[in-house]
Amino acid sequence: IITVLSNKGIENNDEEICDICESVASMLRYSTSTLKPSATIEEEIEHVRNYLVLMKKRYEHRLEFEIDIAKSIYKQPIPKIVLQQIVENSVNHGFKNGQKVVKIQIKGYLLNGWWYIDFIDNGLGFEEHILSELKIKMELMRKEIMEGANKTGLAIGGMGIINTFARLLLFYNNEFDFKIKNLECGGAQATIGSTMKCFEEEEKSC
Repeated sequence: IITVLSNKGIENNDEEICDICESVASMLRYSTSTLKPSATIEEEIEHVRNYLVLMKKRYEHRLEFEIDIAKSIYKQPIPKIVLQQIVENSVNHGFKNGQKVVKIQIKGYLLNGWWYIDFIDNGLGFEEHILSELKIKMELMRKEIMEGANKTGLAIGGMGIINTFARLLLFYNNEFDFKIKNLECGGAQATIGSTMKCFEEEEKSC
């Protein structure tokens, strides 16, 4: 179907349709590949870029985004489709709250032997009681997974912040950082990070 649409775009000299088809095809290939459950940060960021390109086509001038990831963290391992969930939260809540223009910044960097990725938006932020509840649930989830129990019945299923936290927790075996907060200037910030893994080709810089 995507090929048919793309060909129609070419026939009608419609570059926008071709761009949309290319982004959708790339996302489908990435998300449906079962060769490995994990990816590199570089691959995840490319997936997020394709998602944001599609959202830009939908919301046009009402969505602005900026991605700046240090090449030094490109090859670090990460679970697939976790970054998109964080970005989706910013997009959905931004427009849900009636923002005229939703701005999203994604910044990746290396600090003291850890890599970090910040997700910053200009929305209304989290309501304080929701923010407190999320933090409590994340700590309960951390405790339960590390103890191999599920006493409170918190579900790992679903695609929300708690699910993202749980997937990162399991993948990095608790050696990771996940923070969410409201910004004084407005909007919210989520930050994830973990220790740098050293590969053969990177040994000289580790």
